[in-house]
Amino acid sequence: MSPLSALRVERDRFVALAFSWADLLFELDPDGRIVYAAGAVEPFLGRKNEALVGESIEKLAAPAERGLLTELLAGARKRERIEGVSVRLLGERGVTPPLAIAGYQLHDLNGHFFLGLRYSAGKSRTSGFGRRPRDEESGLIDGDGFIDMVTSYLAEGESDDSRAMSLLVLPRFDDLRSRLVDAAEKELLVAIGACLKENSVNGEAAARLASDRFGVMHGPDTDVDALRAQIATLTKKADPLNQGSPVETATIDVDAEAIGDEQAIRGVVYTLNRFRNLRSSDHILDGLSNSISALARRAADDLSRLRDMINRQDFEIHFQPVLNVRSGAVNYYETLSRVSSEYGAQSIYEQVTFAEETGLITAFDLAVLQKLLKWMESNTPRNAKTCFGINVSGQSVGSLSYLAQVDRLLKASPWLRGRLLFEITESARISDPRSTNGFVQRLREQGFRVALDDFGAGAANFEYLANLEVDMIKLDGHSVIAATKARHGRAFVKALVAFAREMSVSIAAEMIEDETVLEFARDCGVQFVQGYLFGKPRRDLKAIQEGLPNQLFPERLKFNNRAAPR
Repeated sequence: MSPLSALRVERDRFVALAFSWADLLFELDPDGRIVYAAGAVEPFLGRKNEALVGESIEKLAAPAERGLLTELLAGARKRERIEGVSVRLLGERGVTPPLAIAGYQLHDLNGHFFLGLRYSAGKSRTSGFGRRPRDEESGLIDGDGFIDMVTSYLAEGESDDSRAMSLLVLPRFDDLRSRLVDAAEKELLVAIGACLKENSVNGEAAARLASDRFGVMHGPDTDVDALRAQIATLTKKADPLNQGSPVETATIDVDAEAIGDEQAIRGVVYTLNRFRNLRSSDHILDGLSNSISALARRAADDLSRLRDMINRQDFEIHFQPVLNVRSGAVNYYETLSRVSSEYGAQSIYEQVTFAEETGLITAFDLAVLQKLLKWMESNTPRNAKTCFGINVSGQSVGSLSYLAQVDRLLKASPWLRGRLLFEITESARISDPRSTNGFVQRLREQGFRVALDDFGAGAANFEYLANLEVDMIKLDGHSVIAATKARHGRAFVKALVAFAREMSVSIAAEMIEDETVLEFARDCGVQFVQGYLFGKPRRDLKAIQEGLPNQLFPERLKFNNRAAPR
């Protein structure tokens, strides 16, 4: 028997054995793309087996389940079995019933995953308004749990079951919190939580989506104006100055046509993620449609515009210098994208977040890199020493296709060596930091520096620092400003600088907007600074250099357009 025939016999035996338990079988490549599908694919998903080949298993999952599936595959990469969990998939006729999933990754077979799924008569983990992860301070469901709950209702709800969703933001909540002792803050959050629960479906459909943002699923007759006034009164009572915080709301109808509609689910996931992730509370409720179906249409339009923008590279690149904190010499210029408002984004942060949510961030990151390289070829000599930073999403560095294309671009342009710095951003979590470190080290071996961006903005920072060997840490600007006001902020930043120095890693502080924060950074031992104090991002490097405030750098070295030593 030939080796190929023997392999087919082994696969047939595997399939026969697996079908004693499973209704569906999938074999995935290391990137999670389907290379083989068998079983009741058409009855469950309405598609032919071969039509699934090449599709990402995560995109095949219901939106609320995709995070779970990502975690399961990440665990399998660490030789953990996938078992004891139910997921739902997206078929041509909507979301499937809960499917129990079991599987593993076989490293001896090129790292392929083998998954079996079978119909599970019980409720899925996302069904209804049951137990979900909680925000410890308020006792409400957390952001992921709320998205999970709302999308589950849209997938499984009855069209005659009328409900609405209200989003609430307290724009001055952070100022209020600074005036409260810990016990008073806790009491206020619990009181807000109780108020929202009282007005929610089943007394549980309320969530804290971010520090100053909340969401609640309620009946159509709920008096949202009274709810808003009640929460504003609670903030005043808690405030020693009796100022409190205003409360802004937007209410979205869960209309009948949204129930069971895949596009509606995507629209609400996009909206809720945008609401909870935007850094500023200004205008985050602007433009919210009055129904979930309308949100779905808007999300589809935004997705189409985003694809068009990426394909045409219809965006500008601007530059902002990262300076030596003592001399003012430019270490490198960070490349920042600027997107026209016609593409539906209120900020580049929102555009990047949307690209991550819709799976287009890898294409966007590559488009920015390609545009930068074209600009460098046209505007800088090949033997120049000027260095440029390029942002890379945590999603992109986990994509083998992105890494392969970056490798090809860099190998085709050896003159880039030493002239690029890759900033890994915190906008999306890196699924496997240890594996990503291989790419990071490959970049460094080729002469390209790597930085961890937005350090201090997310929960994964120290995990990344433990697993990724980088050249620089960029402190999140909001965290830097908060540290200037916190009792132990200075001590914390100094300790972080000392820790980084032990690892031969430099520190840059972002959002330096006044001289007080600049002096704070100097006193803490930070090596590099970036921010509006040294000028806003611009397209013209010469104009940037001429606009630098030399008076802030008494030790300023003569500018010669060379990157400062590391």
